[in-house]
Amino acid sequence: QLKTWDKLAKLTWMPFEESREYMKALGLKNQFEWMVYSKSSKKPKNIPSSPSQVYKDNGWRGLSDWLGNTNTVTRNLKYLSFNDSKIFIKKLKLKNQSEWRLYLKSNKKPLNISAHPDRTYKNKGWVSWGDFLGTGYVANRNRVYRDFIEAKIFVKNLNLKNINEWSLYCKSNKFPKDIPSFPNQTYKNKGWISMADWLGNKNIANKNKSFVNFKEGAFSSL
Repeated sequence: QLKTWDKLAKLTWMPFEESREYMKALGLKNQFEWMVYSKSSKKPKNIPSSPSQVYKDNGWRGLSDWLGNTNTVTRNLKYLSFNDSKIFIKKLKLKNQSEWRLYLKSNKKPLNISAHPDRTYKNKGWVSWGDFLGTGYVANRNRVYRDFIEAKIFVKNLNLKNINEWSLYCKSNKFPKDIPSFPNQTYKNKGWISMADWLGNKNIANKNKSFVNFKEGAFSSL
């Protein structure tokens, strides 16, 4: 329970962020030093002696965080399981790693959520950032694509006429994740000939056509 004078001062507490900066400046190292300080006449009355209760749901992430000694707690900290971490993070609706880094800088991350989940959960369920954040995005270098023939048959059935229609299709919600948007790179030396061949369009660009020798062609017409 809060001390009597704490109850009286409850409406005039120093805001959480301000109180944390104040405490960090004191350089207290642990809970024992905090207890000694909290009982002394040096502690301002608008700093609560029970900060975990006063600042609950208002930014509180543990005494070590409040004192500025996050290294003290993280050495012995147990992170949430991989699945529990994913459930928590998915609710944040972060879109990518850039938003994840901004979230870390906001100081809103609970201490039991790893700042480096790709390291913490390596070989413990980690797949990708898209999987962890809940976006489903997988980097091109980590995707598994269909083999060339199967992919080409799929694309041919789309009846796309040219590269412009292909580009629009790649940006649509209908575009499969196991079909590459840059097939010329993915299937280089694996069957790739040209975009016209990929789309099933017989109008092959001139630069990819094989022309007969002029004299040979001329003689053959005689």
